[in-house]
Amino acid sequence: MKKLKANLYSWILGVLTLVYLIYGWMYLDAQRFVSVGNIILFVLLIAVLALFLRKCLIWYSAFMLVGKKPFIKEVDRPRVFFFTFFYGLLLLFYLVFHQYLMIPLENNVTKNQMSEGRIEATIMITISVFIFALLIFTFSKKFEKIYLPKFKKTSQNLEGSKVSVKKVMKKERVEEILENLKEQGFLFLEDDKEKEEKQKNELIRLLTSNRRKSKATRMSEIQNKKIADDIPRNPVLRLNMKNAELKIFFKNLRKETNLFHYYELAEIFGNENGRAFNYNSLSTTAGGSKESGTYDLYEEKILEVFKENS
Repeated sequence: MKKLKANLYSWILGVLTLVYLIYGWMYLDAQRFVSVGNIILFVLLIAVLALFLRKCLIWYSAFMLVGKKPFIKEVDRPRVFFFTFFYGLLLLFYLVFHQYLMIPLENNVTKNQMSEGRIEATIMITISVFIFALLIFTFSKKFEKIYLPKFKKTSQNLEGSKVSVKKVMKKERVEEILENLKEQGFLFLEDDKEKEEKQKNELIRLLTSNRRKSKATRMSEIQNKKIADDIPRNPVLRLNMKNAELKIFFKNLRKETNLFHYYELAEIFGNENGRAFNYNSLSTTAGGSKESGTYDLYEEKILEVFKENS
């Protein structure tokens, strides 16, 4: 039904444009023809701008009043991009039409110029109506149905290429980072040296292993709040870090190995009491540290942990 209605509107718009052009050529003089065309272009500009502002109001109201985020970036970003481009084009056509056709015809130009003006006006009105139709299309459900599947397919292809490239850490690199953690005072050391060695070996085993599960499977487990089978139930090491420092530490560790998600790293490393971290809390606190200006200081300290010793 909606598709039928959209097609009907398109046909009505096309028929009205054709009727105006035929009627204008047969019964209106050039000056009147261009004058009415100028009004039509102005109405098209206002109409499509009103539609865009209405869409923006929906996005804003839903976010502010309900707390939802109706702005779907995968499809609404292209929607805004296409609107910006085509609306700018439509605005340019209107300005050219008004400046180079409307104004000269109001100044009693020659008959030959008036005839040329009628032809140019016909071309510009036809193109402007076509652009208007494209702008209306960007706000339709049909645009989402056409564009979103293509975006998902592209994303899946990119995701597949990412999965195929695995970054696995070497034992020497893990040992180097552990030593740097000790030097910077970021580790809670164990009194029992045997236990400390066992923890070290377990961390090396985890970070140097080539995980068999696909990224999609691991992400599914994370989204369902399940701990993957190869992640220990209790944290391996206890870190003496503030939440913002932990977030930065995990970010840099994922540059070394991309086989672990942030939530999984928060299970591998624990706090002073040996409990896993809440990654959502880490992200919130890290955002606050950026506003307070302490984030750069934390980042500078954490980068020392990842320096390569010669």
